Parts: sequence; C-alpha cells; structure tokens
Amino acid sequence: MHGAGSLTKYWAYGAKGLKVRGIESRQHSTCEWVRNLQNSALQIMVDCVDNEIDVTGKHVQSTICTLLHEELSRLDEYRIPPKELVITRRVTKTIEQFTVSTTTHSALLRANALGHDILPGRKARFVVVKCDSKDPADRVVLLEEIDNLPNLRVDIAYYRELAIRATWAILAPYGWTDSEIAAGSKAITLFDFSK
Repeated sequence: MHGAGSLTKYWAYGAKGLKVRGIESRQHSTCEWVRNLQNSALQIMVDCVDNEIDVTGKHVQSTICTLLHEELSRLDEYRIPPKELVITRRVTKTIEQFTVSTTTHSALLRANALGHDILPGRKARFVVVKCDSKDPADRVVLLEEIDNLPNLRVDIAYYRELAIRATWAILAPYGWTDSEIAAGSKAITLFDFSK
C-alpha cells in the first residue's frame, strides 16, 4: 500500500472536465510510456462517464487492468522503445552531497564517468537498466547513450512497478490494491454481493 497523508494526488471528472493533481501523468519525472498508460486509463473513465456507463462496476475497472497487462506484455517483450522509458529528474545536489544512492545519483555518476557533469538545477535524463547493480553508475543509461546501444535492455521489474503504481492511482478509489492490479483481477468481497 502507499503512504497516507494529505490528499495531494487525485483525479476527478465532472461538469468542468477532468482534473488531475499530483498523479504520475502530471509529474515531470514520469516517462512517456507510463504517462501515456495513465492517460489512457483516465480516458477510459472519462468515456464511460460521458456514455453514462457506471465506472464503479468491475467491467470498466477490469478494462483498465487489461490495458495495463497488455502494456506489461509489450514491456516484457522489449517492444517499448527505450526513449519512451526515459525518466527526467531535476538535479538538486552534487554527486558528493548524496548520502543515499538513488537513480538520480547513478545518473550523475554515469555522466561523470563519461566526462561531463550534470549540475544542480539541470535535468538528468536516463533509463534504468539494472536497478540492483552493485556499481551505481551501471544502474542507468543516459539519454544521449541510447542511440549507440541498439541491444539495450531496461530493468523490466523497475518499469513494471511504475506502471502498476500509475494504474493504482486510477483504481485505488474503487478499492483495488497493488497486488490485485498486478494479478489482473479484483478479489470478490461480501460487499460486492450487497450491490
């Protein structure tokens, strides 16, 4: 499950149209593939509301889950172009200021190894290739390297988690959990029989 707190991430659709705040499709760091996936899921909801289809029904929610799993199949088969998986992060520290090895830190180390620095205030653009590599500089490949690496393999588990989390942001109001989304089906509860 995800941390609780103030409601800073939400989406809503009504008379004034679609309103999204804080979810992945609004974040500058989100890769194009995840943004498109989440926007497609939102569009399914909007189309259903416009056509007076009950979005609280399992059919609509299952359609979104099916969309996710079709995209995950493409990911598993390496059919997503790496440039659609580029993550963009604004750099806020120098390499020396990092106390934890994040993907942004890995991108800075990789840039440094290639002979250039990404200074605070600039953006690091990269794909994650080996999230659990012992050498932080090997965890990512920078955007400018992608064209020179025709056999590039991304970290499928990392991107799978991003896609599931983005789908969770759409389906969570209907009681879906990460594990149900990953499995592709919602567990039936006693409450489902009271409707």
